[in-house]
Amino acid sequence: MRYLFILTALFTAPSLFAQQAIQVPVAEITDKIRGGLLGQMLGNLNGIPHEFKYFREPGSVEGYVPALPEGAWTDDDTDFEWVYICEMQRRRTLLLPYDTIAALWKSRINKNIWCSNRYARHLLDMGFTPPETGDPRLNPWAAFNVSGQFLCETFALLAPAMPQTAARTGLHYTRVAIGGEPAQTTQLFTTMIATAFMENDIDKIIAAGAASSIR
Repeated sequence: MRYLFILTALFTAPSLFAQQAIQVPVAEITDKIRGGLLGQMLGNLNGIPHEFKYFREPGSVEGYVPALPEGAWTDDDTDFEWVYICEMQRRRTLLLPYDTIAALWKSRINKNIWCSNRYARHLLDMGFTPPETGDPRLNPWAAFNVSGQFLCETFALLAPAMPQTAARTGLHYTRVAIGGEPAQTTQLFTTMIATAFMENDIDKIIAAGAASSIR
């Protein structure tokens, strides 16, 4: 059996973290990464029929069975991330330069984008570059937009059991369109996902995420 050795930093407090080396079977890591990608697709695509439908009262979903009978595709919750992932793999680079990111947006991210991401796209056409495009002083949506949390999950899957690397990578990309408190949601989500590779206790996973967003 093949094993993956990981040096991981655990968030334990706002100003302290502990490092430890762990050994995880490659098959287990691979299975969790695939599960994370499948979870993204199911959550995004199975949720579309309910989007923008429940305002005054919560919706009621009964008898739900996760399924993708028509196959899977990207939507505005994954297509940003996966554009980056393809280029990251092609260049063998974790953190793409911001001029490369700007070029990717101009060539591939032009339709079906909303709010802060749409405004960031306009700022690119005006000559601004990331992360300026996610600066709340320029982008009026950036300080409260939720894309800080739903455009970051894939980056956590790139850093299994490495929550600090996951958070740093996620912020590098989500700050193209968000800043301020939404950046903390990127830290929260990426840290929880990366921590879940080595921790099953949900309370500890949430605590790790909360500690990361304070740092």
